This record gives sequence, C-alpha cells and structure tokens, in this order.
Amino acid sequence: MNILDFAMEFESKSREYYQQLANEVEIKELKDLFNSLAEDELRHIEVIRDMKEGSKVEFASKHLGEANDAFYELLGKEVTPQYLTKLIALDKALAFEDESMAFYKEKSESAATATERLVFFRLYFEEKKHYEVLNRLIEYTTYLETSLETAEFQN
Repeated sequence: MNILDFAMEFESKSREYYQQLANEVEIKELKDLFNSLAEDELRHIEVIRDMKEGSKVEFASKHLGEANDAFYELLGKEVTPQYLTKLIALDKALAFEDESMAFYKEKSESAATATERLVFFRLYFEEKKHYEVLNRLIEYTTYLETSLETAEFQN
C-alpha cells in the first residue's frame, strides 16, 4: 500500500469514528461537532485522492468552522453526567488526531516533491485544528465533571 492509500484509509477510519460518535450522542451541538469533523475528514480524503491522481489540490475546510461553532454553542448548556460518560470517547478521537498530526508532519518532512510536502504540511495543520477543538471540548467536560462533583459534595 502506498503512502497516499494509507493516508486515505487513516482519514476514512477517523471519519467513521466521528460518525459513530455523532450517532451515539443526543446533544445536538455535540452531534453537529462530530458530523462537522467527519465531513472535514471526507474533505481530507478528497484532497489526498486529488494529489494521488495528479489533479489540482484545493483545501476548502468550512466544516472546521462549524465544529468550532458547535463547541461554543455547548458553552453554558446544561450537560448531565450521563452525557459526559459518553465523552470518554473523546480521548480516542484526540489520539486519532495526534497520530494524524505525527504522520503528516513526518510525511511533509520526507515528501518527494514540493507539492506533496505542501499538501502533507497543510493536512498536518488541519489535523492540528481538529486536535485543538477536541482538546477544548475535553477541558470543558472535565470542568463540568469537576463542577458537578463539587456541587454533589457540597450538598
């Protein structure tokens, strides 16, 4: 399997995972966030496919903005503990993004052409944005869990 096929398979697995998370959560904003991340992964697959076919490669990542919007819509919402337990899966998603970042960074450094280097570097930054969105969500849910535990302890 060549490196581009491997990258498409990796992005496909990430997309499937985000779709699974979207189907498992009931909070609209979380569902929107995971669906946005899944759509972004699909766009990454298309970019890699374009590069593989020698077509012009274009990045148009509107979905990451939607993921950020979904995250900020969560702020201030009442989130119950049972929803937070489902968010443990975020650690796995974060690990996916971390692995993707390492993969694309390494490939950008060892790319055979300037175009490949640029595309892999751009994919690295796309995955880094996903990582940051997920990390903020984990920090937020950790804060909520701590707040709920503190409230229970005080009662």
